[in-house]
Amino acid sequence: MPFTTKYTVEQIQGIRNALKKRLEDEVKARGIAEVVVRDILPTDDLGIGANNAWVITIPSGATSVTISKDLPDDMAFGFYGVKFLDPAADVTTVRFKLGQAKIKAVFQVQSAVTEEDKTGYFEEVILYRPKDSMVIDVFAGSAGDKKVQLLGFVAERKGRTVVGPVEW
Repeated sequence: MPFTTKYTVEQIQGIRNALKKRLEDEVKARGIAEVVVRDILPTDDLGIGANNAWVITIPSGATSVTISKDLPDDMAFGFYGVKFLDPAADVTTVRFKLGQAKIKAVFQVQSAVTEEDKTGYFEEVILYRPKDSMVIDVFAGSAGDKKVQLLGFVAERKGRTVVGPVEW
């Protein structure tokens, strides 16, 4: 699937807004009236890094790591790109799968490192619906800690992680 670094600020905002709405609709379709859409927390949501810092660790002797999560019936994830927080991170490819067998998309992401903002975007967003088995494989040229952010959002039942805006 295509990967680009050439979107305008307006196009990126449009992608983000459309993804948030789509995620909210996916959770509401499960009969949940109050939904919060928020940023992905790497440690809490994906089990990577520490203290919710975007660090993807490739184990010693390996060139990839798998991130997996079985989504509950009140949570959906959407991804729209990657950002290299450290230009030395040698992450090459990100593969999104539904369970272990079905590949949703594969992106060669290394070209984002050459961009001023070190960010690249998927030409089609990756959506995981409630109850999906989300599997993400991250490939790199070497083992170690890779400071790379998977850009996206989580939609979930209000109160699961945050209660939403508080009125004073």
